[in-house]
Amino acid sequence: MGSNNVKDKALKNSDVNAANAANALSTINPIYSEMAQGDMGLTDQQKANALTASGQSLGGGVASAVGQGGLYAARTGNAGAATAALDDAARNASVQQSKNALDIQNQSDAIARANQAQGLEGLNSIYAESNGQSNANLNTANNAQKPWWQTALAGAAGGAGKALGA
Repeated sequence: MGSNNVKDKALKNSDVNAANAANALSTINPIYSEMAQGDMGLTDQQKANALTASGQSLGGGVASAVGQGGLYAARTGNAGAATAALDDAARNASVQQSKNALDIQNQSDAIARANQAQGLEGLNSIYAESNGQSNANLNTANNAQKPWWQTALAGAAGGAGKALGA
């Protein structure tokens, strides 16, 4: 009777593990599934914030250059003396802003790829763990020894069959 108890408990545990896995899967599956699609990078707001910060920083640099150019023109008495340098500062700021925008997009893409990998790994982990627990319990149930009386009856039936065959 003890081995039937082991088998019954193992089957019950298998059912409990399957139910727990189903509950966990219903909660986490949508999250991992969305991540696995590979399009979860920076949000539009995060990109806009990064571009704004970059633009403000570069704009401050250009404003500083303009101020310095004005001071230089005032000191030298030549209003056009700093024009080429100011044009270069503005042009360089525009080039840098374009590079920053591309970097922000590349960072977003890298985050999306990392999220995709994490989502796929998470889905695989949930699947493997839930199946592993359920299979372990089913194996325990299948490998549980039969009660002594079933073994004795099977032996007796086999012996009776042999006797009849003889």
